Amino acid sequence: MAGLAAAAQALEACTWQAVPWPSFQMRRPRVEGTSAAFLCRCAGEIAARVDLEALQESLLRTPGIAFAHVVDQACTPDGAAEILARAREARVRGAVLAACSCCALRQVCASCTLQRVRCKTALGLLGREGLPPAGTGGTEEPLAWEMVNLREACAWPEGEDRARATWKAERLVLAGLAALMAREGCTLEVPGMRATVGILGRGPAGDVAERLLKRLGFGVWRTGRRLLSVEGAWGGLRAWVGDGGRPFPLEAPWLLLAPATRAEERSMEKAARASEALDRQPGIVVCDPRLGPQVSGAAAVARVVGAWRPDAVWSGRLAFVRPSFCRACGTCREVCPYQAVGWHEGQDGRPHALVDPLRCRGCGLCVAACPNGAMAAVQGTDRELWSTLEALLA
Repeated sequence: MAGLAAAAQALEACTWQAVPWPSFQMRRPRVEGTSAAFLCRCAGEIAARVDLEALQESLLRTPGIAFAHVVDQACTPDGAAEILARAREARVRGAVLAACSCCALRQVCASCTLQRVRCKTALGLLGREGLPPAGTGGTEEPLAWEMVNLREACAWPEGEDRARATWKAERLVLAGLAALMAREGCTLEVPGMRATVGILGRGPAGDVAERLLKRLGFGVWRTGRRLLSVEGAWGGLRAWVGDGGRPFPLEAPWLLLAPATRAEERSMEKAARASEALDRQPGIVVCDPRLGPQVSGAAAVARVVGAWRPDAVWSGRLAFVRPSFCRACGTCREVCPYQAVGWHEGQDGRPHALVDPLRCRGCGLCVAACPNGAMAAVQGTDRELWSTLEALLA
């Protein structure tokens, strides 16, 4: 919490300003044609136990692989630049990176090390730093990635058995290639979002948050009226407030709860359903009244600012709709706990379900419940899993 507060206070000294999000599309093309394989020496950690040159020669004889290339360290700027340059030259649409990174998702988890985060960042999979996001493959289409971990899965556990480590490495690379080629292309429509935050409550942390938010360019409204309920989800929240009279709604993409007491905090959390799990309401942030107002208010602002990036919604763990399969039965809307599924009228005038990427948390309930096979996961589909298993067991 103190780290978040320090990050928010540091923003006061920079020139960053919040701007509204325009609506835009996130495209994930289907990988067609051939792909590339990049093998990382990992500063000797992998190369000492896996015969990368023999693996490279074997992969070059594999259908579907345009070329295989060995790099010293994929997690360095020079290594990433070398990888993307070779991919552009060959004009491939997909690539498998065999190094120490576990996945190509746009997220950081407990298993991520500094090197893994640095590798994803340099390849454009995290944020906008480093090289152009996700490469281009020589065209405007993004370069699709699959990553396999040769260090922990092959090099370290096999010890001095170099032949077995190399055999395992080849199976993993081929499994990554199979998953890559089995991906289904999709386009996600991301709605626009106003740079507005609503603050509810009279707690002193709200004063700190309001000052910081205005300094950073956010529009802010604030009310001390009692919170009765919250509708919607991140990007389109509606707070119903009132003090005994007729309740009225206040709308904002984000809601910041600033209670003055612990009892008021419990009342607010119950009204906002935030006490169940804040992950289910990612647009709602609570200022803990047990902490000092400077820390609590600034930490809440840091959470808002940290998510104020349109590219942050893309993690790969999202759902999308195949319109031609959808019968508009409404099952997906009924089972979604995040209110992420709406309706969209297609070009033929027939309605079909539409997933809001800002609200979807990738739980997969809609995919499992859809009776028509219209809902699908962006990544980790049944087809990908079966293709991966078949490649591993071949």
